[in-house]
Amino acid sequence: MANVTNGGFRCVGTLSGGEIPTPMVREVASSYGTAIGLGDVLATVSDGTVAVAATSDNGKLVGVVTGVSWVQSGRRTMQAPVPATTVFSPSTVGSPNATLVEFIPCTPDVLFEVQATAASFTTIATLVALIQENCDMTVGTPDATTGYSTFSLDLTSHNTTTFNWRIINIVGYSMSGIQLSMNDPASSRFSFIVACNESVYPTGT
Repeated sequence: MANVTNGGFRCVGTLSGGEIPTPMVREVASSYGTAIGLGDVLATVSDGTVAVAATSDNGKLVGVVTGVSWVQSGRRTMQAPVPATTVFSPSTVGSPNATLVEFIPCTPDVLFEVQATAASFTTIATLVALIQENCDMTVGTPDATTGYSTFSLDLTSHNTTTFNWRIINIVGYSMSGIQLSMNDPASSRFSFIVACNESVYPTGT
């Protein structure tokens, strides 16, 4: 059975068993040229704003988007995604009309669920063997209708060298055994639990 597509990253807990971090809010620059969706990964910018992360943003990953707020036709909306090149005025940082994003900080302790696009690993044994390896992420434009991210885990990059994310577990393990009714290893969009390797926060790289 094909896996249901769930784009982007979703916070599911912490390695320590503590509470999920309190969401933070930061600005996005006026006229920023990339759409922003729920579940997108963000990177820091030198002026204190944030931007949608690229795989090359080593040591700059700051969090995963959980909410957006932007001005549309003179009114503030929280409808995702934020369209590319959204303009606000005044356009300086700190503007009352600034585009804002809420995100869960991706400290090394925080765990996220994410799907992988590649289907080259077709057995549960080969997928379990990826635990503790590292992968980059694939980036993409959020769905214009649902507002959700199309980010995923790039299994083609898996290695023991440093990449964006560390695979911590697969989705489906329980004390009753591996439950794979909603996470088919023979289908694309297999779900993993990951932690951030290349965060801006201390010990994040």
